[in-house]
Amino acid sequence: MIINGEHLSKIKNIISSLTKIHNVNLNFAEYYQSDYFSWNQSMVINNKFFLPNLYDNIDSSKSTNIMFELRSSIDMACCYALYHDHDKYQNDIQYSSYPDIHNNFEKVRVLLIGAQLYFGFFYNITNNIKDHIFYCSEIDLLPIIILDSFYPDLFDKEKKEYISNFRQNNYPAKIINLINELIFYIHNQELYFKKVDDIIALINLQSSKERSVDNDSLRSQENRENIIKEEESKNNDEHNLDIKTLNYKQNIADQMSDNILESKKDDLNNIAENNNKDNKEKISVASQSLKSIQSKNNGIEFVQHYKIYTTKFDQVIIPQKIVKKSELIKLKEQLDEKSKNIGKISNSQIVNFKKKLTAKKDEFLEVGSIEGIINRKKLTQLIINPLTKNILINKKLYQANNVAVTILLDNSGSMRGKPIMISALACQTLAKLLEEFGIKTEIIGYTTGDWKGGRVKRQWEESGKIKNPGRLNELRHIIYKDFRHSFKRSNINLALMLKEGLLKENIDGEAILFAAKRLEKRVEQKKIMLIISDGNPIDDATNSNNENDILNDHLELTVKNIEKRSKINIAAIKIGYSNNNFYHNFVTIKDVDEVGDVMLSKLAEII
Repeated sequence: MIINGEHLSKIKNIISSLTKIHNVNLNFAEYYQSDYFSWNQSMVINNKFFLPNLYDNIDSSKSTNIMFELRSSIDMACCYALYHDHDKYQNDIQYSSYPDIHNNFEKVRVLLIGAQLYFGFFYNITNNIKDHIFYCSEIDLLPIIILDSFYPDLFDKEKKEYISNFRQNNYPAKIINLINELIFYIHNQELYFKKVDDIIALINLQSSKERSVDNDSLRSQENRENIIKEEESKNNDEHNLDIKTLNYKQNIADQMSDNILESKKDDLNNIAENNNKDNKEKISVASQSLKSIQSKNNGIEFVQHYKIYTTKFDQVIIPQKIVKKSELIKLKEQLDEKSKNIGKISNSQIVNFKKKLTAKKDEFLEVGSIEGIINRKKLTQLIINPLTKNILINKKLYQANNVAVTILLDNSGSMRGKPIMISALACQTLAKLLEEFGIKTEIIGYTTGDWKGGRVKRQWEESGKIKNPGRLNELRHIIYKDFRHSFKRSNINLALMLKEGLLKENIDGEAILFAAKRLEKRVEQKKIMLIISDGNPIDDATNSNNENDILNDHLELTVKNIEKRSKINIAAIKIGYSNNNFYHNFVTIKDVDEVGDVMLSKLAEII
């Protein structure tokens, strides 16, 4: 971003006048976006202020545009400078396993204090939240419950419904009550974090209970299969032992949950004095019980021993936040021009697809209708009583559109050139066709924010290079089209795939879990995920610094779990490779020109 002395001076003056900090050291960091959900307490360290590097997203020659884009991040940084004790914060969470959750709750805390003194803070920052709320992760959205509860007119109807569904589908009332009660502790940072620890512990216990039930069911099914095959008595003994273990953990979880809720009845001073040790013990016990059961981050369920070094730099982003609209229009023109000379979905396939969808109609007779043809069986009633009503029959048709489809597209570097172009065109055609039949569609691309680990790997190296760090790169989930938007509105977004430097590495397991989480929330009866990829998961930093092949293992377990335990139908189109068969339902193609036709054929088969 080109920023001149006038811009710097104006920003420094704003910060100094609001915070009373002289000699402001202003920096522009590439790891901050113009997005509330990417910010954290590291925006301010002593007199050093870090703001988003906007690159080409705005016309940097216009001061008003720069100030407009940066204003909400400037206000957020001022909130941290005024109301956040950085040193005390570092001490409070040094033993925490959930720094990202603490970061998000702390962000809401300083915002709520700022709102009491400076309405401008609240207005600018919450407007930024509204712009990005549909694209944030689960742990980002969790603290927003507080804003929705205490400022009921803040969000419009659509966003309130989105938050309400998130709240009802994920957390019981006792957790929501604890979250809302945080507003009473916002002026005491230490006590506030103790309360956040209570919430984390209770969430972990809830997750542990849910996972225990799921594991119990899965083990029962596996044991039944093993009984038929061979070791009947042995497997029965192991199953009974597992259930006893789960029941024991369940009892401990119930006791801990009761203890946490009971402690709320104590006097505030007693809590402040005694809870520090208790809370650490509760969280420690909860964390230990979950190590082999479940870990939640970014709204994703991780299976087995898959680890992530940090989610700090992960992104859920829309194309307009990566490039400005003018560049997106140019990329769209390039896509349209280049598409003239490459294969598209054949007309015969489109016709066949439409025929199959049209054929999937359920026809029935509505007896007693107020319109239609006369029911001959009721003619005698009509003769006896000319005023008889409801003697008509009407044919009713229900189209097979109770379906939601997610297209998950590999945006790795190996897809560069013709593969990504044809995939973009195929997604474009398919989304338009599905919309004609009222079928809701979402298109998501997945890649990484950088090559060879990027900021995550650098942070790992600076922290001492712990052994087997887990996933060691920054994820980027790109929402090209979400379920709520029409094809016409989202059509231009697919051209982003042509942007030079966008396509990097691919971590498939987490991408599938991310997409599945969104798809599971849909109300449609049938849910389909169509995955297009040209290779196995590849991330150089992760593969080089872990002993096991964790990306392949995680993908295999993820797909297996979804296929066994979810209502989502997964199908994969594998371009030019036939390595590990991660998917039960897949097709391998050698010629990338076949992508569109195969997508259409596979989708028609599932629907």
